[in-house]
Amino acid sequence: MPLQNDQQTVLFFFEKMSRLCLLNFTVGLLSENDPMDLPQIFYAIPLIVVFSLVYAGTRHELPEPILRHAAKFALGVTIFMVAIGCVFELFKWVR
Repeated sequence: MPLQNDQQTVLFFFEKMSRLCLLNFTVGLLSENDPMDLPQIFYAIPLIVVFSLVYAGTRHELPEPILRHAAKFALGVTIFMVAIGCVFELFKWVR
């Protein structure tokens, strides 16, 4: 059975993300500094994407509901992280 367009897109995305993560990990091992000089918070982006896709995948079977649920969950996690960051910045400012 040939893959549908949505399934091909998801597989393409996972392939590119895994290659990027592997490249970033490998370059990070070889150099002393951050390979792309990114703030550490940017490392949360692939973790949020993967975590929300896996969590949504355990709740649904079809690609469309998985992607919809993953997007909502990722947004919620992002909002939570921003709120926690704001609280930390407030504590730093008050101190």
